[in-house]
Amino acid sequence: MLPSYNSALASFYGFISASDANNKKLGNVNYVYGPPENCSDSCPFKGNGCYAENAPMVWVWKKIAAGLFKSSVNWDQLISKVRAIPRGDKVRLWVAGDFPQWHKGVDTSKATELGNALHGKKAWAYTHHHPRKNERGGWAGLIRHYLERSFTINISCERPEHVDEYMSQGLPCVIAVPSTTNKRQQWRTPGGFRVRVCPNQVDESIRCDRCMLCHKRPADMAIAFIAHGTKRNDVNAALAA
Repeated sequence: MLPSYNSALASFYGFISASDANNKKLGNVNYVYGPPENCSDSCPFKGNGCYAENAPMVWVWKKIAAGLFKSSVNWDQLISKVRAIPRGDKVRLWVAGDFPQWHKGVDTSKATELGNALHGKKAWAYTHHHPRKNERGGWAGLIRHYLERSFTINISCERPEHVDEYMSQGLPCVIAVPSTTNKRQQWRTPGGFRVRVCPNQVDESIRCDRCMLCHKRPADMAIAFIAHGTKRNDVNAALAA
């Protein structure tokens, strides 16, 4: 049975400092959870195989969002904690969740506030809030702006053609791939962009704090995440749809 909480009030974030973290995958990294309400409806895994919505992560995520966890913070507290992180330290955003929403799109005002608070840190995030096609300013413009300021916002994709669309505009991408994917394989999209499987999925001894490809990598490379977790077959089905 999942922890009970009122989803209408579940707007707390989770902030875990590198000094308090004990995450064998991330290593020496500060990390942040966003509330479930931030997740975009464009994500095909929402309610359909999402790793964070299922055990074991769901227990922590729902408690954080309900304000029942010691790491639960509101938005203003999150900004203060992020701003206080020492320069050069590493920050991963949205272990679960996404950027705040506004009218079914990203809240660019809050995204800017967060991006500015991350100044001087080595930060990266993932988002299913997709920019509009051929968008020059707006959300796409913010992603490009922060990419030059050591904050990489990776657009989460499920189709190679989406990787081509966004990366041809200078926007970094990651892509979900089926659980049957050869983890040592590297390939190219139809548009010629390279795709490499997350190194931690190839070798679990390679932690995020040592890899950092989601933060900085060649401009022509996307990172692939192989479906995993208890609902990976649901993810496989969503990718095949």
